[in-house]
Amino acid sequence: MKTIIILLLLQFSLFAQERPNIIFFFIDDLGYRDLGCYGSPLYQTPAIDSLAKDGKKFTSAYVTAAVCSPSRAAVLTGRHNMELGIWNASHRFESKVLIFPKILSDNGYQTWHLGKWHVGKKQYKTTHMDLGFNVGMAGEESWDPGSHFYPYRHPSAKYANHPGLNVPDLRTGGVEGEYLADRLTDEAVKLIRKRDTAKPFFLNLWHYGVHSPFEAKQDKIAKYEKIMKEMKFKKEFNRDPISKAKYHLSPQSAVYAAMIESIDDSVGKIIKELKDQKIYDNTFIIFYSDNGPVAVTNVEPFRGYKNSLYEGGVRVPAIFSWPAKIKPGVSGERIWALDIFSTVLQLAEVNVKDHYDGEGVSLLPHLIDGEKVPKRDFYWYFPEDRLSWGQRASTVILDKKDMKYHLFFGDYEAELFDLKTDRSESKNLIQSHPEIAKELHKKITSKVRANYNILPPPLREFAHLKENIEVKIGN
Repeated sequence: MKTIIILLLLQFSLFAQERPNIIFFFIDDLGYRDLGCYGSPLYQTPAIDSLAKDGKKFTSAYVTAAVCSPSRAAVLTGRHNMELGIWNASHRFESKVLIFPKILSDNGYQTWHLGKWHVGKKQYKTTHMDLGFNVGMAGEESWDPGSHFYPYRHPSAKYANHPGLNVPDLRTGGVEGEYLADRLTDEAVKLIRKRDTAKPFFLNLWHYGVHSPFEAKQDKIAKYEKIMKEMKFKKEFNRDPISKAKYHLSPQSAVYAAMIESIDDSVGKIIKELKDQKIYDNTFIIFYSDNGPVAVTNVEPFRGYKNSLYEGGVRVPAIFSWPAKIKPGVSGERIWALDIFSTVLQLAEVNVKDHYDGEGVSLLPHLIDGEKVPKRDFYWYFPEDRLSWGQRASTVILDKKDMKYHLFFGDYEAELFDLKTDRSESKNLIQSHPEIAKELHKKITSKVRANYNILPPPLREFAHLKENIEVKIGN
C-alpha cells in the first residue's frame, strides 16, 4: 500500500510539472499602435516583438471597459464588469469574489502577483492577497505609483501618503534612482529562481507603466528625443467631429516612448530568465493592455483614447505565446479579455464549468489547433462624458457581423458603424440602416436593464428612424 501511494504521488508530481507555467503581462494604458510589431514608427520594442514572432498576435482584441478598474475586474473574474456593477476607475470589489488565480492556487499552481491591482481595498478585504494569491507585492490600492522612481511616492507632501498614489511595500530594499518597472521585474526573476520546481507557477506581472505620472529613465528619454528630432515628427492632429477631442497623428512624447521601452526591457529580462532556466518553451505568456492609451500617442486608424468607447479606447494589443504548442502567426479572430479566464483554467486542466458561467471562451482551440473563435456580441457601458478623450456618456454594442452601435445618454444622435469597412468609425450609417440600429438598440438596452435600474437622464427619442424606438431605460 505504501508503495502504491508513493507511485501515485510521484505520478502526480510528474503530471504537475507537465502543465505549463503561466505569465500574464497586463500593461496599463498601452495603445494598439504602441509596439513595433503593431506598426509604431517610433517605439522600439524588440522583446515584445520577438514574443509576437514566437506566438500569436491578435489584431482584433478587446477589453470590456475603457478604463482601469472595470477592465481588471472582468479579467480576474471572467464576468463582465457591467454584471459586477463596476464601470468607473473609482469602483472596487466590495466583497470577496472568485478570481482565476485562486482557482489555480487550489489546483497546484504557485501564484504570484506583482504590480498594479486597482480593484480592491483593505477595508473590503479585496486586495490581491485577500482574494487568493500565494505571494503579492506592490498591489494594494494604488491607481498610479505617485512616482515611477524610488520610493514611488507622490512628490507633494499633501499626497505623499495617499493610498491611491503610492506603492508602500516596495519602500524597503530599494535604492535611489531605481525605476519601478525594473524593480518589479527583478522581484519576478527572484520568484522564478526560488520557485518550487515540482509545481507550475502563475505570475501576474501587472506593470504600472505606461500610466501617468509620465516619468522615465533619462538616458532613454534622451535617446527618443534624438530619434524624434531626426524623424521630424510634427504635432499634427485631427479633431473628433463631435467632442472636438484631439487625435494625434504621430507620437508626441519622448518620455512616453522611454516608458514603453522600459516595459519591453521587462519582458526581455523575463524571457531571458525563462530560457536560462530552460522553461521558456513550456511557459504560456499573455501580453495584453487594460485599455486604450492617453492622448500622447497616435491611435490611427482608430478614433478615441482611454475613457472612450470608440475603437481607440477598447481595442488593444494582445499576444499569446507558448512555443511548445502555439503555432506562430497573426490572428484576425475577435477576442476579448473575458476569454483569459477560461483559457487559463483549461491550460491548468481545471474543469471551467465547475467555476464559470460567464461569456468568455477558451482560446486554446484557436491558439493550438487553429479553430475559429465563436462570434459573440461585445458590449460596453460608460455613462460619463469624457470629452477630452472623445467619450460621450453611452452604452455600445458590437455585434457578430461587426456592426457597432453607440447609444448616447444625452442629446446626440445614435451612431452605427460597419467596422469591416470603417475601422475609424467615421461614417454613421444610422439613417441608411434603421433596421440594424433598431435590432442593436433592443439588444443593448436589454443588456443594460438586466444589470442596472438607474441610468443617466432619459435619452432622446430617435424620431428619424423609420419606427420610433423607446429609449428611456429604467423603471
